[in-house]
Amino acid sequence: MKLNIVWSMTAGILLCMTLMWKQIPMKDWMKTINEGAASSTGVMLNTAAIVGYAGGVMLLPQFPEIVEAVKNLSMNPYLFPAVSTSILSAVSASSSGGISVTYGALAENFISLGIPLEAVHRISAMASGTVDSLPHCPAIINLLDVTKTTHKQVYGDVAVLTILIPSIAVYAVLVPLCMLIY
Repeated sequence: MKLNIVWSMTAGILLCMTLMWKQIPMKDWMKTINEGAASSTGVMLNTAAIVGYAGGVMLLPQFPEIVEAVKNLSMNPYLFPAVSTSILSAVSASSSGGISVTYGALAENFISLGIPLEAVHRISAMASGTVDSLPHCPAIINLLDVTKTTHKQVYGDVAVLTILIPSIAVYAVLVPLCMLIY
């Protein structure tokens, strides 16, 4: 794995050098690479901390209770993938973590819904990006870090763009559309 990271970093540096060779003088390349590495450190540490947080949440004794409560939700089979994935994404503070937990914990429930798994996948994949961006989400924390802003300054706008609009897209457009198509 370490070798893959080294190769990826090397390929990224070479790609940047290839694309930017006219814009950055040769004597400034090491300075530019060092600045890029230094700038990315905070973002990587924030992401690691929040991913650790999400992993810690999943280890809490209450987490299986949350999953069990989600399993027992009674609703329209097309709404169930959206609601369950949204809830578990919010709890894990990550769309990818939420969808991973959802599929791992609710696979049998999804199969028993009696709707095509293609619809389940489309709905849950979109729904994972609705309430995953709560204030403790790694992407939000990185956004605030990079833009040098605070939750108080920008989170209202961010919530509209990352929670409200995607929720409308999923619950008002995607779920009814899947009900018609499948």
